[in-house]
Amino acid sequence: MTKQEIAEFLDTTRIHMQAAIDEQFRPVYKSNTWLKQTDLGSNERIIMQLVDERNDEFTNQWLTNTTGFTRKCIRENLAKLMDKGLVKKVGNTHNYKAVSIV
Repeated sequence: MTKQEIAEFLDTTRIHMQAAIDEQFRPVYKSNTWLKQTDLGSNERIIMQLVDERNDEFTNQWLTNTTGFTRKCIRENLAKLMDKGLVKKVGNTHNYKAVSIV
């Protein structure tokens, strides 16, 4: 093999490895959900990111512990998200669940 062939082989290998690494560490989001919303504030986006990753019911307390936001901040942001139809309350409990937007 010539130096040119070795250089081309190494460059091709580097490109393939970088593509594999990028694919492995790309964040995974549910399709057709809150990411389509353009009117979310930064705290609302943080909450929705966590809720999306959890992919299950959640409580104010869990969000407070996870984010470090105050209970009032969580309550106010959840109210905004419920008004926008992104989150709904589960039954007569203190649990919430994300709503999928199709």
